[in-house]
Amino acid sequence: MLHNGESVDKEERIRKIVILNLGGIGDVFLSTAALKSVRAHFSQAHITLICMQRAESLIADLGLADEIIGLTKKYSLKTTGILLRLRRRRPDLLLNLRSIHTYTGMATMFFIVKIIGAKKSAGKNTQGKGWFYNYKFYEPLISAKREIEHDRGFLSFLGIPILYTTPQINLPPFFESKVDNYLSALKITFPLVGIHISSAEKWRMWPLDNFSSLIVKLKNRFDCTIAITGSSHDKKLFLDLQKSVPFPLLDLCGKFSLKEMFFLLKKMQLFITNETAPMHFAAYVNCPQIVIGATEFIDRYLPLADSSQCTVLRAKVKRKHFEPRRRYLRRAFKSISVEQVFSAACEYLVKSRS
Repeated sequence: MLHNGESVDKEERIRKIVILNLGGIGDVFLSTAALKSVRAHFSQAHITLICMQRAESLIADLGLADEIIGLTKKYSLKTTGILLRLRRRRPDLLLNLRSIHTYTGMATMFFIVKIIGAKKSAGKNTQGKGWFYNYKFYEPLISAKREIEHDRGFLSFLGIPILYTTPQINLPPFFESKVDNYLSALKITFPLVGIHISSAEKWRMWPLDNFSSLIVKLKNRFDCTIAITGSSHDKKLFLDLQKSVPFPLLDLCGKFSLKEMFFLLKKMQLFITNETAPMHFAAYVNCPQIVIGATEFIDRYLPLADSSQCTVLRAKVKRKHFEPRRRYLRRAFKSISVEQVFSAACEYLVKSRS
């Protein structure tokens, strides 16, 4: 609750709200529970939701906002124009659902909040980096709590009832038909193992050579179909991987939309991924998965999956003093061995046969 025990909407009449979530696809997916609770609480307000364009299709039909604005970049002349247009509307309240991880992120968010110029602003004061909000919900960055729990704490702080506690998504059955028809036409051999080799940031990826070695071991042991998932932007990565593997891989990069990806994951006996958005999709459809992770705050962003359906392989190396974060992450991902991932994969695939 706020300092005076009142909910945020009791401070003044809230008619125009701007909500920010400039995180990745997985961040937006996890925030849908909070977004639906905000929408239900401020049912009469006009809500504008700003997110990154790549996540827009995932939430467009959920009724979370009256207007969704998808940004291609967090900061550009076009983005500034959008922010100034929102400023002219004079919003009553700005809510930022994302945590602030870095000082660069702090500066960017300070700039965005000041340009929009809402009468009141509220956000997560992650280790003091949200000092500029009117309503500041303090939280640590490294936490054993999941991100969705931090969202609930933030809403409770604002006095907004928590009506939804799990991610929300609309998955029409015709998406499943498309996936079924595509896989049937290929006449693939089961088990089907999906591997997501990319990440939003190239320094948060397991080395491609490791994926190559793992794929060969899996194929030799289980004679499975290896499907490489990703967006159309991952095509070069796929081609580089294919060159290092002596048999054809199933290229699914850019073949399916975000929503179709959920149904694709339902068909898989195992999914292996870097710590990126598809791990949350796999958890949602209860697909067995192995997550290769190395970020310091991985516990906070782990999939909402049963431990029997999700194995998280964490890097055990420590960050050196004054070591640049990108260099540390590359070193940390390299420290996770092929044998570790292969051993975990064998457990799932042997179990799927029984």
